[in-house]
Amino acid sequence: LFSCNTEKEDVHFYVKKLIEGKRYESQIIGVGFPGYQWPHYIKFKELATKKQLIRFCHHRNGVIRAYAFKALIEVDIYAARKIFKQRGNIKMAIATMSGCISYDSRPLTDVYRGIVWGKYLWDVENIENDSINDANFKSYYWFIDKP
Repeated sequence: LFSCNTEKEDVHFYVKKLIEGKRYESQIIGVGFPGYQWPHYIKFKELATKKQLIRFCHHRNGVIRAYAFKALIEVDIYAARKIFKQRGNIKMAIATMSGCISYDSRPLTDVYRGIVWGKYLWDVENIENDSINDANFKSYYWFIDKP
């Protein structure tokens, strides 16, 4: 028999939900609460193919771009790196919520940097000031420096 949940097994259902959420959120927001967008992101990541994630990285909606980029890093870091290298061409900003810090308009390039670095989105200005011995630092510079 047919299931009523077939729509919820389509990646486009979760794309719509993420767009309706109107911002990119970290896993934890506020004082320890799960992000409202996070369950939608998890399903989006589970259902999207690598090809779809790459396409979503060029979506007209910046929130979808950010979530697709985050998921693509886990699926194919080399494809994500290629997207990251093109970030200079991105001239859009999105609303974000990371921990307790909320921005109405954060450059998508900063969001990408925060995703790669694994930092809270409000701390991306300080990435270059962190310790060179940090494994994330090395990973971050591999991501941005090597051809």
